[in-house]
Amino acid sequence: MPPYIAPEAGFKVGFWGLPTSTLDWCEENYASLHYVAEFWNTLSNLAMILPGLVGVWFCIKSKLELRYALCFALLTCVGLGSSLFHGSLLYGMQLLDELPMLVLSAQILFALYEMGVAPGVRTWRTYVISLALVTYTTSVSLIYVFINDPTFHEVAYGVMVFAICVQTFHCLRSYNSWKYLFFGITSFALLPSSHAHFTLPSFHAHF
Repeated sequence: MPPYIAPEAGFKVGFWGLPTSTLDWCEENYASLHYVAEFWNTLSNLAMILPGLVGVWFCIKSKLELRYALCFALLTCVGLGSSLFHGSLLYGMQLLDELPMLVLSAQILFALYEMGVAPGVRTWRTYVISLALVTYTTSVSLIYVFINDPTFHEVAYGVMVFAICVQTFHCLRSYNSWKYLFFGITSFALLPSSHAHFTLPSFHAHF
C-alpha cells in the first residue's frame, strides 16, 4: 500500500472515504457529486471508452485480425480503470488505471511490429517480440506495485510511448509516400504530447 498522506485542512471526504492513491489530481474532490471524487476527470474517460468500443465493433465487422481488436478492447479497459480511479481515488483503482496502460502500449507495439506479416503466420520475430514485451510489462508492473513510485511508472510508460512513436514512423515511412510520412511525423509529435499531458499533471499532483 502507498504511504498515508494526511489530508489538508478543510479536505472534503465523500462516499469513498479518504484517498489512498499515490496521486490526487488538481480537480477539487467531491465538488460535483458525493459519490464521485473527481467528476470531470471521470467523465473525460468516455473519450477512451467509446472509441474503444466502436473500434472493437469495427474490427469484428471488418473481420480484422485479433491483434487490432485487442488494442481497442484494452483502450476501453484503460478508460474504465481510469474512471474507477478518478471516481474513487483508491490505490487499488489506481492500479486498474495505470497497469492496463502498460498492457495497452505493449499490445499496440506488438500490432505495429507485426505489420506486413500474413494473418496466422508466426515467425521467430513474433515470439521474440512477444517475450520481450511480456517480460518488460510484467517486470515494470511488479516493480511498480512494490515501490509505489508514480515517477517510475511515468518513465516506464514514456519508454513505451517513445517506442510506439518510432515504430509508427517506421511503418508509415515504409509506404514511401509523403502523405503517409506526414501522418507519421504527426503521430511522432502527438504521442509524446499525450504522454506529457498525463505526466505533467501527475508530477504536479505528486509534488
